[in-house]
Amino acid sequence: MATLSNDILYASLNQLSVGIIIIDEQQRLVFFNQWVSDYAGKSLAENQGKYLGLVFNKYQDSRLSDACESALTLGLPARLSNTFNPTPLPLYQKNALGDETALIQQQISVKKIAVESASPLCQIVIDNVTHTVKKEQTLQKLADENKLQQQKAEVANRSKSEFLANMSHEIRTPINGVLGMLTLLADTELSKNQRHFSKLARVSAETLLHLINDILDFSKIEAGKLEIEKIVFNLPDCIVETVQAMAIKAQHQGLEVIIDTTALTEGLVVGDPSRLKQIMTNLLSNAIKFTDKGEISITVTAQEDSSAGVKLVVVIADTGIGIPATKCSGLFHAFTQADASTTRKYGGTGLGLTIVKQLCQLMGGNIKVNSQLGQGSQFTFHLSLGKSGQSIKPYQGFSEQPILLIDGNEKSGLSISKQLQLWGLNVVMKTATDAAIIMGDEIVNNDFSVIILDSNLGKVALDHIANLLRKNNKLGSKTVPIIMLTSMAHSCTETNSMLLTLDHAGNTYQLAKPISAAMFYQVLTSAFASENRKSAQGDLPVSPAKEQPKNNINKQARILLVEDNRINQEVALGLLRMMGHSADVAINGVHALELILQRQFSQPYQLVLMDCQMPKMDGYQATKTIRSDEAYQHVNQVSIIAMTANTMSGDQQKCLDSGMNDYLAKPINPQLLAEKVAFWLAKA
Repeated sequence: MATLSNDILYASLNQLSVGIIIIDEQQRLVFFNQWVSDYAGKSLAENQGKYLGLVFNKYQDSRLSDACESALTLGLPARLSNTFNPTPLPLYQKNALGDETALIQQQISVKKIAVESASPLCQIVIDNVTHTVKKEQTLQKLADENKLQQQKAEVANRSKSEFLANMSHEIRTPINGVLGMLTLLADTELSKNQRHFSKLARVSAETLLHLINDILDFSKIEAGKLEIEKIVFNLPDCIVETVQAMAIKAQHQGLEVIIDTTALTEGLVVGDPSRLKQIMTNLLSNAIKFTDKGEISITVTAQEDSSAGVKLVVVIADTGIGIPATKCSGLFHAFTQADASTTRKYGGTGLGLTIVKQLCQLMGGNIKVNSQLGQGSQFTFHLSLGKSGQSIKPYQGFSEQPILLIDGNEKSGLSISKQLQLWGLNVVMKTATDAAIIMGDEIVNNDFSVIILDSNLGKVALDHIANLLRKNNKLGSKTVPIIMLTSMAHSCTETNSMLLTLDHAGNTYQLAKPISAAMFYQVLTSAFASENRKSAQGDLPVSPAKEQPKNNINKQARILLVEDNRINQEVALGLLRMMGHSADVAINGVHALELILQRQFSQPYQLVLMDCQMPKMDGYQATKTIRSDEAYQHVNQVSIIAMTANTMSGDQQKCLDSGMNDYLAKPINPQLLAEKVAFWLAKA
């Protein structure tokens, strides 16, 4: 076994990758290893026994000298980092090219060496941390640059957001004037040509507004400023209302619109209904645009995604021109359409599907397309919605009563049959392809509880069925309820006057296609309950109409309009006149406060329509002053409706936070304005 010798110790010390220096009590050099010799360019033999300050410049009175003194006299160890050692030892290394030398970054440890029967010694250990320091400096530089870029990005985003807000406001203000004036123009006496031109101008203005909204939405998404709401809403109603609103245009083109919600098991959910409507409206608009004949079907399902979540899946299929399979993958890219000629023929920005895809992703879902040229398209999107913890009263099943359904469209008939069977009814379905005599046999030979007829069957078939129903002796003892399926665009009377002569028996109902399950259930319930009761045609309207605002609340209502744009003043005053109201006008917030102050004791205003962005004083500050300033204490509860072109995320909440009661976005929807004016005047 080898024994440890001085030679072995020296050899070991000289091979270390750190520097070792040993000094005595008088800080004279006893030893340094090869590492020190290499970096200092000095030999041990020439410097052994010398005061360390003579070997290395600047050692005397340095932090290292003090540390060695403390170690030798007090036995205190020390550690000197490269950062806090202003006078490191003169140790150098060459650069990568070997033509320059540089002082190395040093980390030094100092410790007393206790030697029995001898004077104490001090050990200095030097580590070359140059590479580590450079790495840290590089990382710090990158971090600083990253922080600077982040600050620049934040500034750019703020600028982009401000630009979007201003652009939105500046565009919507004149569009409000155009659409508003066209609305007022349509209410005047016009010739046939003038009314036609006015209608075309309005369609063009609405198209422009749609394109502007697409561009603004795309910009908001790109800037990360589009927020998704999370509120409780009725999912079936939201979907059906959207489809029915779009169906009017489709039916005018002769298209059948079919909606199947039989697999939609959820009622009240948590999500963003306005963005869901936007997605569906965009997809349905494309389907209508690119379909000349046939049908558009919407199939809706809801699957439980988790204990607190629901996966909504919507499939929208059409029988339109279709898309080449090679073009499908690029459809969701910005400013992309399947063919350059598409833009020329059908219009559009190529942003709609991009926005739809990004909205789906923001709502925890996605979208895909399957299509072939000439064979129609099928878009499938899914979203993640939350469970509300609330429920809607489920539909009660009917007894197994026989129903005859005669529909002009097979797919529509199958969808309606599916819904009827879900409610426990026995359905016999016939289509327009069946001979009229066969349909007649079904009526004569079966005791149906309800007969459902499609107004699109054609005059010959409907007249034949009407005659059979009138002549059938069963009608003498039993009134068979008839449900006429009409389109959203046409009333039943336009389709077949002979069938409506059955009204004298009190057994005719109308139901608009595409069918709402809730309305269908209501019609069936009424039909079953009134088989022997006379019911006039129109017991149920073709489509649920919103209640018109009552105009008898106060014909002489005291209204103040605060608006700086002259054209928008005329628009608002004209719309108010259509409702039977007049208003005073203030051109800014300062002017509004003056008028309110003048009238607070004598006929104070009952309602204020407040623009937000105005010179001198904006609507926010004016509202805050009305609510908080003691000078307005007698009128500080006046109802204030924001009527503004500020439509960015958070603008509505900003209005409410300032003290306003309600919010209307420009361009102003006349119907919505009438409803809000009536509502708040009723509270005055």
